[in-house]
Formats: sequence, structure tokens, C-alpha cells
Amino acid sequence: MSNGKTIGGIIMIVLGSILTMLGLLFAAFFFFSGYVVSDEELIGEEIQEKMDLFKRNALETTGEITEIDYDEGTTTIGFRSDIDNVYYEKKIYTVLGKYSLGDPIEVYYNIDDPSDIMIQEIYDLAVDTVGRSFFVIGTVAACVGLVGVILLIVGIVLVIKGKKNNQRNDIPAGNYQNNQF
Repeated sequence: MSNGKTIGGIIMIVLGSILTMLGLLFAAFFFFSGYVVSDEELIGEEIQEKMDLFKRNALETTGEITEIDYDEGTTTIGFRSDIDNVYYEKKIYTVLGKYSLGDPIEVYYNIDDPSDIMIQEIYDLAVDTVGRSFFVIGTVAACVGLVGVILLIVGIVLVIKGKKNNQRNDIPAGNYQNNQF
């Protein structure tokens, strides 16, 4: 029986070590990535500069959600240009479920090419969603690492118990009076 505990303990130590290392590695990676993606000072500043540059040569108007395609993950936004009074529709990838048909949305469109648009709200929502997703994946990885630590501890305990049982079973015959159990 003690050999079974020892072998089981060794297997748990190996699995626990692997899960702990992988869990900690992935947790660190995804927590750091989530921080970088979500941190406006690290990544948002550069992107915000690009948006500000776009807005300098753009006009703002209120558009509306005209179509939502759940299969493609796209939303179509319709708006009327103040420059040429033409109605434009632009299909963009968005976080689905945030908008409903007919919802108003703030649209910035390029003065020189009104079909070139930017939607600040969708960008902000996408960055927030991606950042949170990284944190969730990091949390799951940390939980896997915790399971690895638990397996590691249980494995060590089983190996120690197995060795103690082996030592008890290795007592030479005839010396029972002098040995204390």
C-alpha cells in the first residue's frame, strides 16, 4: 500500500509542479498584458493622439445603428454628412450586445472622405473589454497555479507517508522488544 502512496505522491508532485509553473507563467503574462492594454498612459496616449489627429480633420454628427450582424460580429452605422448631405452607412466590428437597432451614436467622419469614420465610444469599449478579458484569463491561470500548489503539497505528504510506512515495514524480524512504534 505504501508503494502506491509513494508513486501517487510522485505523480502529484510532477503534475503539481507543472501546473504551478504554467499557471504562474500564464497568470503573470495575462495580468501584465491586461494592465498594458487597459492603461491609458502606456498605450492609450498614442492611440488617443491618433484619434485627436483624425478629429482635427473631421466633423462630428449623430448616427444610428442600422444593422447588427451577430454572425459576423459587425454593426452598421448610418449617418448623414453635413458636407455633401449624403447618407452613409459603414459596417464596423463592435462589441455585440452593447447596442440595439436605432440607437444613436456619436460619429466622427473625415471631411475629405466622409466614408472614413471613427467612433470614440466603440474604441473605448473595445479596449476596456480586451483589458478585462486579459485579467479574467490571468485569474483563471492563477487558479490553475493554485491547483498545482495543492497537488504539489498533497504529493509531498503522500511521499513522506509512503516512506514512513516503508521504514516501519523494514524492521528486522526478532527485534520487536527493543523497537518502539
